[in-house]
Amino acid sequence: MEVRLQANGINSIQDLWNADKQLLHKVWGGIEGERMYDNLRGEAVYSPPTHKSSVGHSHVLAPDYRTEEKAYAVLHRLLQKAALRLRTYELLASAMTVKIKYLNGSKWTDELHFTETQDTVHLINAITTMWQRKTPSHATPLKVAITLINLSEDKTKTPTLFPFGKSSEALNAAIDKLNNMYKKNTVYFGGAHIALDSAPMRIAFTHIPDPEVEGDE
Repeated sequence: MEVRLQANGINSIQDLWNADKQLLHKVWGGIEGERMYDNLRGEAVYSPPTHKSSVGHSHVLAPDYRTEEKAYAVLHRLLQKAALRLRTYELLASAMTVKIKYLNGSKWTDELHFTETQDTVHLINAITTMWQRKTPSHATPLKVAITLINLSEDKTKTPTLFPFGKSSEALNAAIDKLNNMYKKNTVYFGGAHIALDSAPMRIAFTHIPDPEVEGDE
């Protein structure tokens, strides 16, 4: 951004203030430049709500976690964190991708589509299905990632005639409440048990975590 500003003769706050809307539109490459112009002058600026296209987590495994069993446990932990974020954002997912990168450079990836949900139990059923159809590997897992995709707003959901298993809404609400009152991992699903000390909160390039939602304490 600094390079683009300087290339258009903007080298100080004074230069930025003096630039007209057309120039800032060019610098920002779109309407955000015009919003910047108005913001600088204290005007009320409408910013359309952002729409998340995915919710997920990835984690480079510590040496002690580089086995298939522990990699799966870390995936469970990442999934439970992602499911909590879904409910916090009031979103539903109707597909999931899972990836494992191995130390020798090979990869395993899978994707599963299902009825839209934010239910941790249903999402665990999905990852269980993918893991069961995975070909066992003797390579050393290095990095795992899980992403919930095909997102929609919870308030727009139309109940299905063929629900994806029994709803666990009350269970999810109780777990979320207990973890919020005390600390994360006070209550959790057993698949993540051996990975509770793994995958702590991190600031990623595409996501700044909310400590209230994703913090480990």
